[in-house]
Amino acid sequence: MSSPPSRLPLTLIVAASPKNGIGTNGTLPWRLPREMAYFKHVTSFASSSDKTGKNAVVMGRNTWESIPTRFRPLAGRVNVVISRSASADELGIDATQDTHLFSNPTEALTYLRTRQTTQSPTPLSRIFLIGGAQLYAQALQEDNGVGKTDGKAPDGGWNLDRLLVTRILKPAYAQCDVFLPEFRTAEQISSEAQEEAAGNAGDDDTESAAKGGEDKPLDRLVWQRSSPDELEEFAGGAQIPGLDSIRGVQEEKGTSYEFQMWTRVRQ
Repeated sequence: MSSPPSRLPLTLIVAASPKNGIGTNGTLPWRLPREMAYFKHVTSFASSSDKTGKNAVVMGRNTWESIPTRFRPLAGRVNVVISRSASADELGIDATQDTHLFSNPTEALTYLRTRQTTQSPTPLSRIFLIGGAQLYAQALQEDNGVGKTDGKAPDGGWNLDRLLVTRILKPAYAQCDVFLPEFRTAEQISSEAQEEAAGNAGDDDTESAAKGGEDKPLDRLVWQRSSPDELEEFAGGAQIPGLDSIRGVQEEKGTSYEFQMWTRVRQ
């Protein structure tokens, strides 16, 4: 009897406000070129064990359509788009550009597993989930083999084992109307409160700053924040084109933010 297929490691990457806001009116609430340079580098950098590999970025239809046409598909990466109803022609998806459309996450997983196994046309390295909100929620919450909070998943499914979070510290971006599900415990949220309070010093919109998603903190530890050294190792080093450093608080266009990495706690 053959053994079941191993689960595919999946990294979720997102930028989120202090209250986990990730979007407003169907777009990003912020425009941060250096943060986008970080996103491009991290999602393009193949792990040190597979320098010839190519990463994959998985996204929903809205995320695909939010990318300016001139930047689609995201260069140097396998682009995987999930849409229940749209056709490749409607979305301008061309398989010859290593861009592929699937109607559900299971089909996407099957394709990526085959791609990883056959190593053709190029070896598959890391897989990133880049949006949107519905896929993020499925990855973090649903009992579908993607990021179950008991640390288990059916054989052959996804293995959500890493979160790359660009945490916006200031301003509050209270206009956000789409949110990332809460993945931290109350203690973890409290430990970040000092950073967020410092980042929002001088923000007079205190009522708006209190607004956020409906999710309560997790009642037990699921994700552990990694050290700056661990983030740098995953990202391929301390120096990224367009950034002096990925450590500490970044300042850009009146916005303060920091790069974080979280890994799943082994049960």
